[in-house]
Amino acid sequence: MSGGRVPIFDLPELDRPLESALPAGWLGLIEDDGGGLGHLLAKQAAHAGAASVPVYYYATHETAAEVTRAFDALGWESSGVNVIDLEQELWSDLLHRELAVARARAKGLTLAEAQVEVGGAAPRRAPPAVGGRLVTDIAPLDGPFRYVLDSIDPLLDELGAAGAERFARQIRERAAAVGGSALVVVRPEVPELRTLALLELVADFVLASELEEQESVIAPKIIVRKVRNHPELARIYRASVGEKGIEVVPL
Repeated sequence: MSGGRVPIFDLPELDRPLESALPAGWLGLIEDDGGGLGHLLAKQAAHAGAASVPVYYYATHETAAEVTRAFDALGWESSGVNVIDLEQELWSDLLHRELAVARARAKGLTLAEAQVEVGGAAPRRAPPAVGGRLVTDIAPLDGPFRYVLDSIDPLLDELGAAGAERFARQIRERAAAVGGSALVVVRPEVPELRTLALLELVADFVLASELEEQESVIAPKIIVRKVRNHPELARIYRASVGEKGIEVVPL
């Protein structure tokens, strides 16, 4: 760690130039091409922060159990990471009730009868206040934290462009207020261009993970696309995944 700061990814070659340009509290955006390198990078950021600050890891791409297994497979201690199974929390009850109503209707019941069979009220048509839930845990914190959202993609229909921008600004503002740090993962082809542009605008830095085929060999890369006010820090790293996580070499 340089200057007592919490490492970003525990990758000195990548951390040092970023730390030289970032404020004490920051928001980073990781654009994953679908190969999974970006999601692993997000986990490595959670692991890097766990020894120093409270870490909140919001799982929508995987279940909480899958996140814990990934940590265990890499020999990372996960006890200091609060894994919130956001998909389960926001969607499980809704989907279960809608499936129960569909089964009841298949029996020829009316909507009112179906509601009685599955326990009363009609199923909600939207998950509870997604935007608010995303900031609930860090709102009362008065010191540094590490926040990781492993994929904003499943939440974009509910948030919309304005909601996604509002969430990003809330997270960044909270991080700036207490010296926290936050990372959000997105598949760049999932949101509409306006939504992605807004997320990139708010973020203090943007990384892209790519898998490039070279002579029948897959070569992972991490590309620093943006560091706020420091275009000279844009660069490409060759990445590899070993027994202890990601390693990078600047190109």
